[in-house]
Amino acid sequence: MKTQSILFSKPVREIPQRIIFRSPKTSRVYDDVNGCKTYVYTYNMYDTQAKEVVATMKAGPVLYQNKDWEIYPIKPPYKSYYISFIESVDSGLGYGTDFIKLAEAESKKSDCNGRVHLIASRTYSPRRPPHLFYRKLGFESISKSLNDTMDFYISIGKQLPWEYADNVEMYLPVKGGKKNNPIFSSILNFFKEKFTKS
Repeated sequence: MKTQSILFSKPVREIPQRIIFRSPKTSRVYDDVNGCKTYVYTYNMYDTQAKEVVATMKAGPVLYQNKDWEIYPIKPPYKSYYISFIESVDSGLGYGTDFIKLAEAESKKSDCNGRVHLIASRTYSPRRPPHLFYRKLGFESISKSLNDTMDFYISIGKQLPWEYADNVEMYLPVKGGKKNNPIFSSILNFFKEKFTKS
């Protein structure tokens, strides 16, 4: 299954089955985490065979400055790409996975350094909350016990019980991270050796 985003400028030799379009303007959504209006883009996924929009995502960069906004296990200020919601006509066809990959790419282009976060909620899908789907894609909660609980339910192939599936802030760990500067590392090691007592 091929998905092509118009946001990337590589030449297309054949028409892909899925094309993602981003709205030129942002719209306002409520972000439960920072408690204010957040501006996001609307991304529509168009299926060229079905000739219809099959999925929609609203997402955009957010600057977190307050120490109470604990999305990532790092100190603010930092920017992260916030996914307000993902909606599709059907599940299990890879629409959500494609959008998560796109959000990672958009995060890097928006000075968010690959950080992506969302609030997993059972509001729109009470019988099939999305928490385990996001967990399988690598998302984590700040709570280690909740991560362990989600991993357990994934391992036994059952849905997450409703008491764990309320609004849960989840983040995607940044892959790779920053590479160490060898010159800085050697200077740091010199001072450690020079001034550290044996």
